[in-house]
Amino acid sequence: MRRIVYSVCALMFLAGLSIPGRTGEDVGPSGQNIQKDAGINQRDIRSDHNARLEKINKIDLEIFDIEAMYWAWRIKDKDTTYYDLLDKSKRWIILAETKNKLFAKIQENLDTGTVRALTAAEQDKLDDAKSRIRAILSDGAPEHPGLAAQRAQMAKVDEIDKEILDIRARYWAFRIKNDGDVTYDTLLAYSKKWVGIKETTTKLMEKIKGLLAGGDITPLDELEHNQLDDAHARIRAILR
Repeated sequence: MRRIVYSVCALMFLAGLSIPGRTGEDVGPSGQNIQKDAGINQRDIRSDHNARLEKINKIDLEIFDIEAMYWAWRIKDKDTTYYDLLDKSKRWIILAETKNKLFAKIQENLDTGTVRALTAAEQDKLDDAKSRIRAILSDGAPEHPGLAAQRAQMAKVDEIDKEILDIRARYWAFRIKNDGDVTYDTLLAYSKKWVGIKETTTKLMEKIKGLLAGGDITPLDELEHNQLDDAHARIRAILR
């Protein structure tokens, strides 16, 4: 069976994937801190920061239950731990009161056994909220040209990834279930190093898991293999 390598080696990716709408580690460097300017006094900077934080908090509260379930599922799925997440949250841009309530809700979900994967509609709401938070953080803050170029690259790569999402899911599910040369857990670990948008990679892994839980998996035909080859070539051309 033909083997295709889909993870592209080491390119600095601007957005860290996993924490919905947080600091530079999670929503990208642009706007992660209020930029100081010699012509702006500290009171104005604090006022601007507080205004942004209030806007972000409104969005956080809109998706409160969804975000709590998102993290509870990732903890249950062993993608992270409660304490690792707590440590990462020190860098989140979020009101302390809201963060404390969020972690209490995450723990409640874990304790009551109500943890589940997000529905497609819930994931869309989470993605939309993250985008809105990113816009708030980047409003008025100049973006470095290099970061803007990387962001454009990742957007193009993500378009291609989404085009072939179902085909890739079947490709990997077939290899895991029928060839046995890779496991789901191993692929999940590899996927954390892939170049791409975290949410799209998460959706891919969820599709693979769903296929593995179902019946027989149909191998790709020649046309589908060609589609993957073409997508891989286009991604490599973007990342050159």
